[in-house]
Amino acid sequence: MTEHTLGVLGTGHFASYTIKALRNGGYDGDILLSPRNAAYAAALAKHHRCTIADDNAAVVESADTLLLSVRPNQLDSVLSGLHFRADQTLISSLAGVTVSALREKGLPENTVRIMPSSFVEAGDAVFPLYPRHDAVEQFFTGAGRVVVFDDEAAFEQSVLVACAYAWGYDLLAGLTDWFVSKGWPEDLARDMVVRHLRGTTTYALAHPDVPLSTILDTIATDGTFTKQGLDHLRDRDALTPWTEALDQLDAALKPD
Repeated sequence: MTEHTLGVLGTGHFASYTIKALRNGGYDGDILLSPRNAAYAAALAKHHRCTIADDNAAVVESADTLLLSVRPNQLDSVLSGLHFRADQTLISSLAGVTVSALREKGLPENTVRIMPSSFVEAGDAVFPLYPRHDAVEQFFTGAGRVVVFDDEAAFEQSVLVACAYAWGYDLLAGLTDWFVSKGWPEDLARDMVVRHLRGTTTYALAHPDVPLSTILDTIATDGTFTKQGLDHLRDRDALTPWTEALDQLDAALKPD
């Protein structure tokens, strides 16, 4: 599959960070872009060895593997007039649109779904995949860890993980602003806040057999500032709005 041409339908933010992750991971094949979103397409062509096609039809005609990266409400207009070959593989990034629904719209039988997060271009990436597909799994392995889901509903919830950790930027920004309000230079405040989060997650990944609650209990012991602050957050049910937001999105992903 790595020797084939990858065609991209929908050249926006998602396509941009996915292509960067693939290139950083060693993918050296041809990448053909739809002209949609000229600024993204031009930047990818210049910096990541991509070619801009005349139109979507040219992408479909020339590619062996296709990455579909448009918003669900744009799907029908993008697919209008396109004809796919039976031997093509299509990789969809659309949240809330099942494999069966995509096939009903005339997409190849060999259609799978991925749901990477926006940080994948920076490394240490994870690529949720449904259903299992050995060639697609191998294709993304160079760019990061591929997590195969055997249940589409569980796969769908992987987008919620991505959402929750995108909200984390708001938390990081708020913490940075607090330290700035105390007189810290902004670059120092940001660096300290972000590095401490990275250190926390790095430690958790390095100790996969230790429950996260156990790690916390060894740090937030009686009499520590960590415990004092944690008790206040728990008294205020600080996690509840996050889980409520996840519940709302989880319900929105389910078909009526």
